[in-house]
Amino acid sequence: MESPGEKCLRCNDQSLRLLSDSTAEITYYECPQCGRHYAKKPGEELHDRWLSPISLVLYLVILHRDPREYIDSIANLFIKQRDRDELSTIVREIDQELKEPTQRVSQILDLVHAPSEEIVREFLHGVCVRLKEHLRKPQEFDGPCSVCGKPGYLQNLPGVPASSCFCENHVPSGTIQPIYVFIVLGLLLGLGWLIYTLFFK
Repeated sequence: MESPGEKCLRCNDQSLRLLSDSTAEITYYECPQCGRHYAKKPGEELHDRWLSPISLVLYLVILHRDPREYIDSIANLFIKQRDRDELSTIVREIDQELKEPTQRVSQILDLVHAPSEEIVREFLHGVCVRLKEHLRKPQEFDGPCSVCGKPGYLQNLPGVPASSCFCENHVPSGTIQPIYVFIVLGLLLGLGWLIYTLFFK
């Protein structure tokens, strides 16, 4: 059953479907187009329902007066517990909401100390920045470093085979240009010829 009064916050003019688990205290909706779930309490605006990516981040500061003090610890916890696909989804959802606000994120969960909307958005921005920094790093590779055999990271470097894996101590500082390869080979051949003429003729 669609609710003609409520529209999806992300899909233009898409009416939401009223869900059967709604109660007198809170009404739940689903978007038939994008599948997102929403909630609304009396006197509040429509917002993401619990278990949305943004709500998962907010849950970890539900008891804190100023969530901004926990940006680093929350980001590190997600980095340890979530894979890159999950982190990318969280970053995408937060980014979209911060760039194009659709709801009062401070209403998504019942934050005990009721921090302001501005504070909650600053917290989400900080976590998003930290997660982006992590996602920009080389992806961890479950295999041995090509140099020393220790666990390393898959490197996407120009001039280096895609299958190459390096630990932090052996990441190539740059690419090797073909001209330098020929110069080195030429020097080695010249040195070999010199040694041969001096000692073996």
